[in-house]
Amino acid sequence: MLVSRRILCGLPVLLLAGCGYIGDPLPPALNIPQAVADLRAVQIGDEIVVRFTAPARTTDGLILSKPGPADLRLGPVSAPLSSQYEVPVEPGEEVTFNVPVGSHADRSVAVSVRTVSARGRHSAWSNPVVLEVIDPLAVPAGLKAEAHARGVLVRWVSGDPRSQVQFRVSRSVEKQERSEVVATVSKPEYLDTNAQYGNPYRYFVEAMLGEALSRPSEVVLVIPEDRFAPETPTAVTAVAGVKTIELSWEPNAEADLQGYRVFRSLGAESAEPISQVSGPSFSDPEIVSGRNYSYAISALDQAGNESARSRPIQIEAP
Repeated sequence: MLVSRRILCGLPVLLLAGCGYIGDPLPPALNIPQAVADLRAVQIGDEIVVRFTAPARTTDGLILSKPGPADLRLGPVSAPLSSQYEVPVEPGEEVTFNVPVGSHADRSVAVSVRTVSARGRHSAWSNPVVLEVIDPLAVPAGLKAEAHARGVLVRWVSGDPRSQVQFRVSRSVEKQERSEVVATVSKPEYLDTNAQYGNPYRYFVEAMLGEALSRPSEVVLVIPEDRFAPETPTAVTAVAGVKTIELSWEPNAEADLQGYRVFRSLGAESAEPISQVSGPSFSDPEIVSGRNYSYAISALDQAGNESARSRPIQIEAP
């Protein structure tokens, strides 16, 4: 009996030595979605466009299972929860939802959103957004884009009577996935000096007042070609040298300038081209002493466009 008791008494010790420690029981996960932190809203035409990223995790840091629709509230600042909308969402995805302007025009409107878990538990409300809603802006009409000596000139008709309206010009190049805003202007025209000849460009314009935008205009395509001559050379001077006549003039500023063409006439004869030079000077050794010569200069660009000739300048050969 004594041996048996010893064995029995030792059993608890052996059992405890072979088992791991079991900690305190954890509380059940609350399964509450994290709050939306990037709520944005903008008026585009006759709609309020609301965007946000749906949460992908709970407040406990767990992956959020498929949630129910988000609860979007919108209304005057004095009653921000007056209009309610159910918005379908997927965890972690960008959400866009459009609300008609309707009776919200000419008001300060507050926007909030919260999401709900599959178990019906709501997140906290999102970051607050307040939007000044106005009567919808007229869409710019009659958009045209054409080649210009310094790029592409875009023109349109405003159609909106409000004097404070500005215009946002967007452009894309062939194979470019997204358009980019290239300018905000106060008049219904824009000169795109960064456009390059031979490239296809697409333009559209939106009216803008405060943070509100119109719907975008139609898109126009233009492939600008260089058909524009350089400026006519100026300040041409002629000086008699030793058996030469030395010509000089102000250099042109065009980026695509190729050079200059020199014209000469003797007496009443018609002027003929006698040389083409790259810089703003020329030395003419083919002269006869005592005769009167007349010179004029034109400018050439790399596309072969030629300017008008400068005013003729006359000089007697030494």
